[in-house]
Amino acid sequence: MLRWINVGGKNKLAMPQLKALFEELGFSDVSTYINSGYLIFSSESDDVPQLISLCQTAISEHFGLELPVMVLSLKKLQGLVDTTPEWWDVAHDTIHYVIFVIPPMQASQVMEVIGDIKPDYEKIARCEEIFFWSAP
Repeated sequence: MLRWINVGGKNKLAMPQLKALFEELGFSDVSTYINSGYLIFSSESDDVPQLISLCQTAISEHFGLELPVMVLSLKKLQGLVDTTPEWWDVAHDTIHYVIFVIPPMQASQVMEVIGDIKPDYEKIARCEEIFFWSAP
């Protein structure tokens, strides 16, 4: 996941170009999700810090963007999905968010941005580096 791309017209990055870059880097099964910064790929390496460094360096060199990057293995992502609270994504009159905390951002900073939870209509739960948040 890449933070701060294609938001408010800043850090524009075309997903087809990003996909092509990751294929050039030797990743397989590369795909992107809308214009979101979500990129899915397979790698022979499972060294997450090394993969993050490789991704950040390549994006910087090819696109001139210094972006925080998060890499999650399929196993790690599935583990996080398995912790989804029972109340999340149930009410149809509520918007359900998943917020990924991508370093150097800290969970406490995310909570500052969210502010005080209004228990009458908001719910939030944290599991490691993600928050599940439901609000109208």
